[in-house]
Amino acid sequence: MIATAEIASSDDGAVPRCYYRLSYRGSASCAIAFAAKPIAFLYVSDADRALAFYRDVLGLSLHGSDQYGVFLESAATLVRMTVLPDFAPTPHPVLGWNVADIASAAADLQGNGVVLTVFDGMGQDEAGIWTSDDGGKLAWFADPDGNVLMLAQD
Repeated sequence: MIATAEIASSDDGAVPRCYYRLSYRGSASCAIAFAAKPIAFLYVSDADRALAFYRDVLGLSLHGSDQYGVFLESAATLVRMTVLPDFAPTPHPVLGWNVADIASAAADLQGNGVVLTVFDGMGQDEAGIWTSDDGGKLAWFADPDGNVLMLAQD
C-alpha cells in the first residue's frame, strides 16, 4: 500500500529534499527515486580519451571533476567516469539512451565516426538497428574502452 506523497523541503524551502511514502508495512520510507538525480558509474582506462569521446562525440557536458574522476551530465543523469588502469569491459550494455528517432540518432553517431555493432544472427537492418517483435528498436556501439553503449526507441 502506498499513501499519498508528502514533500519535505530543504531548509530554504525551495528544493524537495525527499519524498516520503508509506510502505506496505506501514512505515514511512524515503523514495529517493523521486527526490534525487541518478548517477551512473562508468569505468575507463584512459580519462582523456574517454572524455574526448563522451564530450566531443556523444555531446555529454562536463559537470565537474575531482581527484577520483569526472562527472558528465546527460539529460537528467550524472555519469561518474572513473579510471581503472586494468579495466576490462563486459559484453553487456553499461549505459544507454532512449531516443525518439533511433535511425536519426544512429546516423548522427555514424556521422561522428561511431561504428554501430552488428551481432551475428541478430537480424539487425543495414544501419545496425534491431527491431523486436513488439516494434521496439535497439542499436549498440562501443566507447574507446570497449564499454557497450546502446540506443533504444520505444
